[in-house]
Amino acid sequence: MFSILALATHILANVTEAAKMVDGSDLAPSNKVRQIRIAGDLMLGGVFPVHTKSQNPDEPCGEIAETRGVHRVEAMLYALDQINAQKDFLRGYKLGALILDSCSNPAYALNQSLEFVRDMIGSSDASDYVCSDGSDPRTRSINKKKNVVAVVGASYSSVTVQIANLLRLFRIVQVSPASTNADLSDKSRFEYFARTVPSDDYQAMAMVEIAVRFKWTYVSLVYSADEYGELGADAFKKEARKKGICIAIEERIQNKKESFVESIDNLVKKLQPDKKVGARVVVLFVGTEYVPELLKHTAERMKLSAGYSKKKIIW
Repeated sequence: MFSILALATHILANVTEAAKMVDGSDLAPSNKVRQIRIAGDLMLGGVFPVHTKSQNPDEPCGEIAETRGVHRVEAMLYALDQINAQKDFLRGYKLGALILDSCSNPAYALNQSLEFVRDMIGSSDASDYVCSDGSDPRTRSINKKKNVVAVVGASYSSVTVQIANLLRLFRIVQVSPASTNADLSDKSRFEYFARTVPSDDYQAMAMVEIAVRFKWTYVSLVYSADEYGELGADAFKKEARKKGICIAIEERIQNKKESFVESIDNLVKKLQPDKKVGARVVVLFVGTEYVPELLKHTAERMKLSAGYSKKKIIW
């Protein structure tokens, strides 16, 4: 019994340290956890990017992310309400939830996800204890937390991979509605992971087939400087070679605000009408949150270039 507890404590310590090492930054303590907890007989976990990743190294969370974060939280809560309203479906049992905010940050999300397994390894949160009049700490009179039986999320592949590596240690099933990283299809590594979207490999194949259909044999490739963009671009290049599609230029778009505009300027220079290097068909592997700004800034800069009307860009 002692050896099991010792092993569990060792796992918790290692996972916490690993979370800090993902990006080398200190993470928020557990008492700052952002969560929604709904009581139930069977607890489902949820991890969604309610906030974006902060540009401030001292803060893990940035602005509110409505589409990827808030909307998906509301969708999960709605699904729980609908299921619990059907009395004959679970036959007296009620689904509960523990929903966490990943803040679009792999390191922060991994640290927050310890809430899913904390009770399994016998670790208590500081808020579980209370001291009065200088006496010894005692456990609060609260209902025992139920273990999470499955987790929905995350959205970003980089976050999902970190959480999946933790949950597999405890054999907790994870289902993602948005993560497309092809590596997540490897069942030898992610045997408890499933998703409701196709992998980047299939997305790349579909994009190549579209190019073949419209006889676009010369294209430009633009991708974001993250796991989704780089892996997606690699998959596209692999499929493009099979179909004889040539890639005119490759442009890596930086996600950080100060570098984002500079990356777009470099792209526009290559796509200008007087340049022969850039193809007018541009394949994008960029996160949806960056696409509006990317198209807006590119259009504004292209209009300033000579001969703009002669070269229309197909995205």
